[in-house]
Amino acid sequence: MGIPPSGLSPPSTRKEDLMIVCDCTSQGHTKCVCGAFKDGVLIDGATVRIPVFMRDSAPLARKELHMITDAEKQTMRDSVRGMPLSKAKDLPIYDEFKSFWNGGMPANELQALHDGAIVEPREMTAGEAKAEAYRDHMIEQMSGAYRAPVNDNRTPAAPQFARDGRPISELADHERAREEMIHRQTNAWKSE
Repeated sequence: MGIPPSGLSPPSTRKEDLMIVCDCTSQGHTKCVCGAFKDGVLIDGATVRIPVFMRDSAPLARKELHMITDAEKQTMRDSVRGMPLSKAKDLPIYDEFKSFWNGGMPANELQALHDGAIVEPREMTAGEAKAEAYRDHMIEQMSGAYRAPVNDNRTPAAPQFARDGRPISELADHERAREEMIHRQTNAWKSE
């Protein structure tokens, strides 16, 4: 067989030379255009070349605060503006505040809020809602308690029930006398 007139070598008929190597994805195509796939299945004898970027999965080493330059600290502070508080509080610039509390909240969160972090909304749990309702009720009672009339000179009413829960009227005479004596001794410090 001679050289074709175009100057190219003749097509090979060897099986190894007929193998299709598809690298369409590396050329930017989303589907195979070279014919290595038929109806989404790789044809027999074809291979696929897929570019793979190897990446170390180990987390990046966190810089210690004393190793960060002033410019990096300022850049971090500037990046905090608009960042969720849950992310911002863990930045290295707030490490020095982590063990302190200020105003009832961790100092690193307070400092992040000062630098512009935003608090993301979250759902209140049932326990938190109950505790807040108790707190609101207590505050409401205490806010007007000083206005209530105080009568320290009044005589306390005689108890209607014995210590075991029975009505005083149903007690035997000796039981009633004992309950009255205990009531008097209990209130003796009030000098009544």
